[in-house]
Amino acid sequence: MDDDLRIERLDPEKGFRLSGAIDVVSVKGLREALDPELHGTVVLDLAAVDYVDDDGLGLLVWAIKRLRLEDGSLILRNPQGPIRRALEMTGLSKVPGLTVEPASGDPTD
Repeated sequence: MDDDLRIERLDPEKGFRLSGAIDVVSVKGLREALDPELHGTVVLDLAAVDYVDDDGLGLLVWAIKRLRLEDGSLILRNPQGPIRRALEMTGLSKVPGLTVEPASGDPTD
């Protein structure tokens, strides 16, 4: 597993708690972790994610498309300011099949 992204299973929900950066270096490991889980609803807790690049956003698009093929959905939970802004600026936050749950205690800039 890459040093710049930590991936932990959520319990009891299906999904992962991520910490670090979702970037060109870490997307392969995250894709491998996500691939077998892409059915139903998958939760990614992003509270400890401090950076996402174009490759990371592309991975999220890939996951949403795969889930939608199976009538599933992706929930991004607790994205912090910079991550939430990246989702909004790219329009990803409005893509069908994706729910962005607000970060608890994170002010809406």
